[in-house]
Amino acid sequence: MANQQWTGASSAGEDSNQMMRQLQVPKPFEVVIGQVPEIEPGENEVQVNIAFCGICGSDVHAYRGLHPFVPTPAYPGHEGAGIISKLGKGAEAWGLEVGDKVTFEPNLNCGTCHNCRTGRYNICQNLKVMGCQVTERTKGMMADKFVSPASKVIKLPPDMSLRKAAMTEPLAVGLHAVRRSGLKVGDHAVIIGAGTIGLSVLQFARLAGADVLVVADFFENRLDAAAKLGATHVVNLSRGESVSSYLDRRPEIMGF
Repeated sequence: MANQQWTGASSAGEDSNQMMRQLQVPKPFEVVIGQVPEIEPGENEVQVNIAFCGICGSDVHAYRGLHPFVPTPAYPGHEGAGIISKLGKGAEAWGLEVGDKVTFEPNLNCGTCHNCRTGRYNICQNLKVMGCQVTERTKGMMADKFVSPASKVIKLPPDMSLRKAAMTEPLAVGLHAVRRSGLKVGDHAVIIGAGTIGLSVLQFARLAGADVLVVADFFENRLDAAAKLGATHVVNLSRGESVSSYLDRRPEIMGF
């Protein structure tokens, strides 16, 4: 990881002489922390002082040059949390004030395609994601400050930890998965994969009242984490056993 300076050129919409730090991946396996101009919030936008930003799997893929939709140079970071520092014109109509603790919904949907107009904006046909498909005004949250549409800012309780708040977006994925599954108290469930999302699914499934939770993964350290977080059974796929063969040997796990 390089820790050196680079200078970003000012562009349309940037009207501040103040500089800030911004993390950039100029090419695979290289990270640079540079100085770029702060961006002032426009109409219905807010500027946020970023306190914490999670590292998503997509950020790692981009760093390695393996993300099909995030070319280098990349400006990662979409799991951020911080405090509003400035409001653009009209942003107060969204119930926001300077000093509010906030996190973000990072999907930037068009609002006009068929999916958006039928309530499925998460699969917008023109979808862009903060910190992934960047523009000069929507670079990633691994920076001192970030400007976001006010509609994509989520106000947090004043006493909430910003460190914990940075986990809101990935945890929301796990919560949504459990809600869609229809899992009920006493149910049995199998979770394939014990990464960040899999472990969040595990915890929400446990909170939903599942009696039996089987987690499968290739890595022992992930399975150890799953066991600590409530998995009743773990399956190490690196040992040549599939989930189906494991369950065939243990029919009582699935209630048969």
